[in-house]
Amino acid sequence: MQRTLLAASIALFSANVLASEVYLDANYKSHDVGAIKLGSDFGFTGLDLSAEVQTVKGNYDKTELEAAYQFNITENWYVTPSVNYVFNKSMQIKGANITDYGVMPFVDGNAQWVGMGAWATATQYDLTRTNVAKFGLKTGYQFNNGLFASARFRHEIGGAQLKVNSTTHTAHLARGSKDEIVPVAQGSYQLSSNKELKTNRWDLTLGYDAKDIAPLVAQYNYVHKNFSGPIKGSDKSHEMKLVYTGFGDAQPYVEYTANESRDNEFKAGLRYTF
Repeated sequence: MQRTLLAASIALFSANVLASEVYLDANYKSHDVGAIKLGSDFGFTGLDLSAEVQTVKGNYDKTELEAAYQFNITENWYVTPSVNYVFNKSMQIKGANITDYGVMPFVDGNAQWVGMGAWATATQYDLTRTNVAKFGLKTGYQFNNGLFASARFRHEIGGAQLKVNSTTHTAHLARGSKDEIVPVAQGSYQLSSNKELKTNRWDLTLGYDAKDIAPLVAQYNYVHKNFSGPIKGSDKSHEMKLVYTGFGDAQPYVEYTANESRDNEFKAGLRYTF
């Protein structure tokens, strides 16, 4: 009986795999960045498992794995949770410098001024590129007239880690055994910190599938990011994408991104569904 159930389960899984939808997305964008993404639903409607490899100037940069599942609340409204993990190519920047210094008056035990003291702080920092874990939740609505809209929030942990060690050294003048003034190294104390980059990202998307008029899909996406940790601040982007659907399973597309704090980007790609 157990063998029969096992055989039936294997047969059902194999049938799902054979009936699965597989897609391949290859693109190239500004600054010599290329990417290839392979994904499939493995025969389960709503599931999307994918792996993407990115290169910069022809050299390996990172690999991103994603798992997402679309829950259809109604015929037009859906909710999609997702989990991503990015394996970044390791990079590290190290440095050290004198970050602060100063002088101070020194008074001995008899409350007599005997000279000046001095202090200086030396800081060592280690900035490392790290892997990234992403947790997202998206909801969207597909109107019957071709319009569609969606909103997504994603929390990201990682990408950069900053380790800082600050050591403050002090020295002063003191009276010696023969009442002379001598310099004395008083000592030092150390402070350390370790900060991991955290990013909150919001996406607001509005698009139109003009299949009743022309084989085109136009889409606008607004991206807002807030950073905390070694990098603080925010970043905003406006993504405009146009997809040609007249070739059936092969869909070429172009995308232009206007960044408010970085160079703008142009991307061209092709998505093919098997």
